[in-house]
Amino acid sequence: MELTTPVQQHFHFIGIGQNLLPDLAVALHQLGHTVTGSDEVLPTRPLPASVLPRVTGWFPDKINAEVDGIIVGPGISIDNPELIFGLQMGIPLYSFSGFIHHHARDQQRIVVAGSHSKTMIAAILCHVLKVLKRPFDYVLTTDIPGLTQRIRLSNAPIMIIESQDLLASISNPIPMMHEFQHHVAVVPGIEWQPTATYPTKDLYIRHYHEFAAATPKGGAIIYFELDSVVAGLSPLNKVDVTYTPYKTHPSEIYQGKEFL
Repeated sequence: MELTTPVQQHFHFIGIGQNLLPDLAVALHQLGHTVTGSDEVLPTRPLPASVLPRVTGWFPDKINAEVDGIIVGPGISIDNPELIFGLQMGIPLYSFSGFIHHHARDQQRIVVAGSHSKTMIAAILCHVLKVLKRPFDYVLTTDIPGLTQRIRLSNAPIMIIESQDLLASISNPIPMMHEFQHHVAVVPGIEWQPTATYPTKDLYIRHYHEFAAATPKGGAIIYFELDSVVAGLSPLNKVDVTYTPYKTHPSEIYQGKEFL
């Protein structure tokens, strides 16, 4: 498949140092887009010199008619001066997860969600596609051996997304996994831990039921059947969705090594 060059645009990040935003900024810069950003603290992740803010703080004058879209960090308050000016200008605003969906709206989105094992499964999916020489994009939350960056964007037909148990933004407090709008969901395990975001187990599990219920016609849910909470997603039993359970492969330990 031949990958085409995207139309160059200007994206501004409010809170460019926040969760995964430096990696998204790098990916957009690699595509030839103009990328600018602001934050109260300089990002710890490496950024191209043209993208790295020269000073910290919020500067509404960075928002102008040349900006095609604004990507808002999850911790940005609704009274942020850049955000307010962007709203007044009528510039499209995106959370991180909302922008990933916007960019990948014509791609098949495979979202790995859950409380644990997400990175490993996302890495395996990427490895398999790489071995098969299938073009794909990905969004990962950590560095993976064999991949040069955490986020890769193009117009490949497939995108692998490792989701997180975080809210999209303060102004749009829904779980990130909902905004990706998956076609295929992979759920290896659900284990509630009390947090300010999910103070009760019922609330936490309900969001996963909503996530599973949002699987579109022709979509699929791949789930670990030995986790009783995950297995509870399958009784939804939508006739136009494929449910594929999996379980731990039988194995044995011999001389300190595990064999299937």
